[in-house]
Amino acid sequence: MRFAAWVVTGVILGPLIAHDWPDTPFVAMVAEGGWLRFLFTLSIALGALWLSAALQIVFHELGHMAFGIACGMRPLAISFGPCLFVRHTSGWRQHPPMVVKGIGGFAMMLPRPDRTFGNGSMMLFVLGGATMNLLLATAGFVVLQQMTSAPVEMRIAVALFALSGLLFAAMSLTPRLSHGWMTDGRWLLEALRGTEQSRILRDSMRISALSLSGVRPSAWPSVLPHPSLLPGLFPVVAMEALGLELLRALDRGDRATADVLARALHGQYPTLSTFHRTYAALSLAVYAADVDPCPELLAAWIDKAKGDTILPANGLRSWLTAELAMRHSDLDGARAAVAQAREALRIDGDSGETALIIDRLDRLQDRLVETSQSHPSP
Repeated sequence: MRFAAWVVTGVILGPLIAHDWPDTPFVAMVAEGGWLRFLFTLSIALGALWLSAALQIVFHELGHMAFGIACGMRPLAISFGPCLFVRHTSGWRQHPPMVVKGIGGFAMMLPRPDRTFGNGSMMLFVLGGATMNLLLATAGFVVLQQMTSAPVEMRIAVALFALSGLLFAAMSLTPRLSHGWMTDGRWLLEALRGTEQSRILRDSMRISALSLSGVRPSAWPSVLPHPSLLPGLFPVVAMEALGLELLRALDRGDRATADVLARALHGQYPTLSTFHRTYAALSLAVYAADVDPCPELLAAWIDKAKGDTILPANGLRSWLTAELAMRHSDLDGARAAVAQAREALRIDGDSGETALIIDRLDRLQDRLVETSQSHPSP
């Protein structure tokens, strides 16, 4: 609402400041049609502003998707405001609404695991959204030039659409962080500089692609060669790197490395946005399930990991629930959660992380059988 108020105020007051106020179109409109006409025009402007913003978000994300596909990337999810669509093995499905602070939408794209994904491809993908907004803005101004005899309300609506395109492009290309998210401009700046953050982001995307192709975490390449790199990273980049490295260490059975990574990720947790804390908590819950036989730590991280995730994590959550039930000697609850986890993993599709969870589910199943045999029901 503040955004809408500022834009409409600017459209109305701009001419008043720039010219003699009696000669402005708005004053003339009020003089000719009265305040009722002015209020009608204002409501049209507000409606056009809302619709323009919605269209700019949709086409911004479609621009990312189009440019990403041109770079050889594969779309996994796309969000327009709260509307989230996720690609499954059976096709695209709409998921429950998800509101994420700091962004109006996103296009989740991953490179092909068998192809090189360099800074050039990264920059092209990042520029897709703003390029689409600028194209729409240009089209809007061209149409506006041809509407000299159109009603003033129609000209205002087209002008707002064109101006919103410029505004969205400028906002996305401004290099900053928004509630923990890197804007397109921040991504672009890191890629242009060839920084360590840019490399980690590209490597993380490639590892995610490897995982979706079925490569287990133990076979992933390292994305964080040395912990000394952490202080110079944005919190969201550090979280991404630490989470991938932690899964890799756990799958390799490297307890010492996993302990170091878990402590580092725990240290990053307070600096993350609410949305990104869910991912960190899930990683730390996996660590607790793997290494800590006591229920307190696992229960604490499960409780902190109740937020939304972009891709489904039902199988992972059910496995963690089963582990917690086992720690509380709730064998029936553990069996039910194991069955739910296997069904969720079947629906969500195969991946390297899925293989890790199935391995842990098999171990848990063996423990359930052993416990049942050693403590048979009366």
